[in-house]
Amino acid sequence: MPSPTRRVEDPDHRAAARFDTAMTVDVSGHKAEAHNISATGVYFETDVDMPLGSLVNLSVQFTHGGRKHWVSCEGKVVRVTHADGHHGVGAQLTTPFFSPEEEKIVARPAKR
Repeated sequence: MPSPTRRVEDPDHRAAARFDTAMTVDVSGHKAEAHNISATGVYFETDVDMPLGSLVNLSVQFTHGGRKHWVSCEGKVVRVTHADGHHGVGAQLTTPFFSPEEEKIVARPAKR
């Protein structure tokens, strides 16, 4: 499991722990690379410009217990940076990644 990222110098003291990651996500039909994720938001890089305030659909595939699962949620773009043809996007989640049913699947230990 990734370790939470805590930055003491971070002035806004985020409400949820962020977890560093390097996973491919689908963002409204476009490929993106997520760099960190929390219960309330996600930061990813993409080649597609996403305007501030726009709503995006995020989907992630993961394997648990030998089976592939997809989780999806919606987020609102709250931060955008541009560098070298890539766009860094911070999105605040407006729906959770896991439904109550999916959370039960993820919370169970994988069978070996």
